[in-house]
Amino acid sequence: MGSLISWAATSELFNPVFSLPKLKAKPAAPVSGPHTIARAEWPPAIIPDFASVANPQGFSLFCDEFGRMSIVDIRRPGNPKTPVKVMGELSGLGKRVFDFTSFGPRAYALVALNSDPADLQLNLVTINVTNFAAPSVVSKMPLRDYAEFTAITSNNDLVCVAGTSLSGENLVTLYQSPIKGKAAEPSLLASFSVPYPVAAMDVQDRTMVILQCAPQAPISQLDIYNIAYPRSPVAKEPIKLEGEFKRLARVRSTVVVSGRPMINDRLANACESRTIFLDPSPRVVSSLTLEPLTSVLSSTAQRDRFLVLGETKQGRKVLSLVADKTGHLTREQVVNLPAPKGSYGQHANIVAKDRNIYVCSGWAGVEMLTGGKEGWTPAYTYSIPRLPASGVASWNNMVVLGGSDLKLYDISNPDKPSLVSTQDLPTSVKAIVGAGSYVLCLSKDGVALRKMDSLANIAATLKTQGSQLCYDSVIQKAFVISEQEKKSVAQRVKVYSNKLEVEKTIDLPKGVNRGVALGGYMLCAALNDLYLYGVADNVEQFSTRHFENLAPRDFALTDDYVLATFVDQQTKGFFLVLSKDNKDMHVLGSVDLPHDGTAVAVQGKRAITAGRTPDGKSIAVIVDFTTPSAPKIVATLPVVESASAISIKDRMAIVVGRGLELLSLM
Repeated sequence: MGSLISWAATSELFNPVFSLPKLKAKPAAPVSGPHTIARAEWPPAIIPDFASVANPQGFSLFCDEFGRMSIVDIRRPGNPKTPVKVMGELSGLGKRVFDFTSFGPRAYALVALNSDPADLQLNLVTINVTNFAAPSVVSKMPLRDYAEFTAITSNNDLVCVAGTSLSGENLVTLYQSPIKGKAAEPSLLASFSVPYPVAAMDVQDRTMVILQCAPQAPISQLDIYNIAYPRSPVAKEPIKLEGEFKRLARVRSTVVVSGRPMINDRLANACESRTIFLDPSPRVVSSLTLEPLTSVLSSTAQRDRFLVLGETKQGRKVLSLVADKTGHLTREQVVNLPAPKGSYGQHANIVAKDRNIYVCSGWAGVEMLTGGKEGWTPAYTYSIPRLPASGVASWNNMVVLGGSDLKLYDISNPDKPSLVSTQDLPTSVKAIVGAGSYVLCLSKDGVALRKMDSLANIAATLKTQGSQLCYDSVIQKAFVISEQEKKSVAQRVKVYSNKLEVEKTIDLPKGVNRGVALGGYMLCAALNDLYLYGVADNVEQFSTRHFENLAPRDFALTDDYVLATFVDQQTKGFFLVLSKDNKDMHVLGSVDLPHDGTAVAVQGKRAITAGRTPDGKSIAVIVDFTTPSAPKIVATLPVVESASAISIKDRMAIVVGRGLELLSLM
């Protein structure tokens, strides 16, 4: 919420104790009236190098090789009731990701924590995705036996890792991953070597298959293991494959491998898929040439179909194959993928869930195919955006944006705000507020106090549960608001430079989930209600107001007024000026907004609100309420996408969303 930060350090903003070096700016022609000074938009959150959809909800988990992960609901993009939505995101998995997978409540990444080739620090990272909105790193476990990673797969609580050992062996390791309880790191079950480098693996029905490929030969091999007792895998007779086969897809006891076969002692130009039955004894039962593919990039299975992504001379295509009861493969369809606007990345991935196929092509984004009577058809192309910032805090020339990480900007030259540093976090922050030159960050683990100019250093922490956070710069207290079964509470916290001191909690009406504080007052909101409390010493409810057909979105306090944005049932926005001094919080004046009132901040007799218009555009509106009974809109400006919070510094508004925007208010 924008207003949680708007007044967080208002009394301190005009006391320049600390400032970053000022940059020289080129003189520009003066611009009068409210206008954009600068905009720093964020690029897409991640490049979808890896993908997984192994969860009951069918949400897509995308990860890039730079250690960033997004959880996206892209199941029904054409349905207005279920628009494409980034559910959650996480960064800082590692300096480089080699492979990624997920199953149910856990995701796993094979990463290097260091970019130095001589000291990569290879780790298995476990991620809790039980709460899609707040994924978090459970553990980073060093795998010191490995010199290189090649593949990972998981099923239920079993995680299988493959790579090259320090002694040069082709190593496979099985772990049991705790998905419940307090245990964090996966525990070792078994470890063994295989003849050739591992290209792909799969675990289903107590059977593990490992596809290996020695490209210099070239020869491939499929190893099959009974893992009914994972501590003692039992090998079955391997399947030798002459050629270069690196892609694997499986439905129960049927495996389809894809690659390039050997013909006359040479690798063939044409690609091929082969069907392998695992029961009762492993054997190859069928093969099919994959014309017009010149190379196979990825493969997956969807019910009784096998899907192969590959390159052709005319671009990338997806081949849909069907296997009958005898394992005989039939080409069902060749799907031409739309040409990308830019270039493809180094990685390519295809995954399937129900009647959706997701083709991930790095910089080209995600191509979604849907299945119907006419077969598979391209339905939607998607570049994964970042989640908007959950809050903003400012002090002198420093601005901190919170979300999946913390970003520090220097705005000493407003025309060219510069990103100074990014601090990765183990879990996303729900809210941030400024406390002078410090910033308070609320996450699922509690509250952390950080110095703005040194975000990596945590000055103090407090373990607590909450959904929102506000700070009163006058009495130097923070309030962590949380909902309980029969009521809501606000945990009072005295903020010092090196500690957070818990004080008595405040009982609030049921449903209250957010608030803003200033000068010993706290204004908080539930679904259709506003409440004003005195919280300096003894807690006292001064006023309350119920709105029958309106829901408060964001709000701010001044010495005389309560200023709030609302939406009706059709998400039409309104700006209201309310009396602060009477018990029923009397409405003094209102004005219709052209957006949904996501955020509001105030300075003097002007307020700035931001939100999304009915056609999806993000705009800011400046409202003059010099006459409280007749507030009026004096300016409307386009702003950074998904504007979510606002702070004010002098006569400049700092609007944040998927990036940062600086607006002149005069």
